[in-house]
Amino acid sequence: MRKSLVSLLTLCALGLPAAVQAAPAPIAVENSFLSVEIDGKPYRLQAMIVKEATRTGRLPVALITHGQSNDFALRQSVDPANYIYVAREFARRGWLSVVVARRGFGKSTGPAPYRLQACRNGDYGATFKPQIDDMAAALKSVSARPDADGNRVIGFGTSVGGAVMLGLAARAPAGLKAVVNMSGGAVSFPVPGPDQSATCWPEHLPPVFAGYGKTSRIPTLWLYAENDSLLPPDQVRRMQSAYVAAGGVSDFYLFPPLKGDGHDLYGLLDGMAQWIPALDAFLRRRGLPTYDPLPLDAAVAKLLNPQAAAYYNNVYRSRPAEKAMALSGSGQQGFIAFGRGTPEQAAKDSVAGCEKQTGGPRCRVVLQNFEVVPAH
Repeated sequence: MRKSLVSLLTLCALGLPAAVQAAPAPIAVENSFLSVEIDGKPYRLQAMIVKEATRTGRLPVALITHGQSNDFALRQSVDPANYIYVAREFARRGWLSVVVARRGFGKSTGPAPYRLQACRNGDYGATFKPQIDDMAAALKSVSARPDADGNRVIGFGTSVGGAVMLGLAARAPAGLKAVVNMSGGAVSFPVPGPDQSATCWPEHLPPVFAGYGKTSRIPTLWLYAENDSLLPPDQVRRMQSAYVAAGGVSDFYLFPPLKGDGHDLYGLLDGMAQWIPALDAFLRRRGLPTYDPLPLDAAVAKLLNPQAAAYYNNVYRSRPAEKAMALSGSGQQGFIAFGRGTPEQAAKDSVAGCEKQTGGPRCRVVLQNFEVVPAH
């Protein structure tokens, strides 16, 4: 897994007119461990659990996991908190987000049962299997929580984690309704010595994905970028084609080159601008929880001029939470702040950015995440 997570502190200017529901609920973050049993042995998997603090009852579960590096120190430095942006997107759509560090990563217990270099004789499946075991055990543990609806679960994985989630779908565990595979796959490095046939190569991945497609029938969303340094477009297309040809169900996106390594799609700002709308479209197509755009769109169409409404449709909806839009009293100037730690900070920054443009304290927040903020 790449460790880069971009700073999302950009303010975007727009030219806009004026305001109508309550501000977003605070986000509750629980840093914890999941007690699991794998192959008859107990382990503790480091986890971060995120939800809207005002949500009650059992929530649908977004089970999220990371990629991996061949570097031991990077595996040890994995922290579920690095995925707060992904977790928050699901939480703001009504999910209980659970980010899990697999065995051998971060503070999760148990020795690493795999290394990229250990992939031999084309057997990527053996590399993925223990990691799929981890996520199956995590799913069982999370489903026992009083705030989790184990009958409505979506898996979300990046890099090796994406392949792991596809492998989990192939096992068809009860309650798993869909999987998001972002930049999913793996690379291997030559095994020391003269017998290079022992090493896994890119051509060994499509058969593994085909094997997953044979038994998986749940919807999957595949998200990749053309400038992925580890998984080039032709390789991605071969993996996806093999999966579908074997019977797997896949909604496939291959985004144009990003500013940065496309393998970091999940955390790059222009990557988020691509995958957030694609995720919402997927959730709606599959009847899975997300926000209802109709009230917000109706308010925007009523309150904003056509130019501003187009900006909202093209930019605001694709930006990560926590976000807010502020407008000047005249409605001629405004700012969007996004990727903040709290709704309050997003609101404050949007107003500050707007008033910096106007030169006076005449701006107010009109949108916060998926809510229209009424005038006072």
